[in-house]
Amino acid sequence: MDKRHAHRVSLIQNLYSLSFNADNYNGDPKLKQETEEILANKEKYYEIIAKYAPRHPVETLFKIDKCVLMLALYELIDIKSKPPYKVVINEAVELSKELSGETSPSFVNAVLGAYIAEHSKLYEQ
Repeated sequence: MDKRHAHRVSLIQNLYSLSFNADNYNGDPKLKQETEEILANKEKYYEIIAKYAPRHPVETLFKIDKCVLMLALYELIDIKSKPPYKVVINEAVELSKELSGETSPSFVNAVLGAYIAEHSKLYEQ
């Protein structure tokens, strides 16, 4: 497994675990810092998810889908060395295939694709 993919899986596992128990953190200091940065912006990410998936209230989404989307939005918006948006979306879709339900990959792709379409000037390559 690619080490970047493994790192993303660990981040999602932490986010998912912390969604049940705030004291259930695992991982190295870098992983902890990134997890904390994502959680610090959770409400912003939820607002974005709600905007681009209006028929699916955030509180009814699978927790793992919310974690995948939060990680992808973190990578698209908040990290300094932004990976190309196509890489972020592809990785999010792959993670949702690996970790979530049957319809999750298309849902994740639709939400992130709608976000990118509206903010395309920020992601021109």
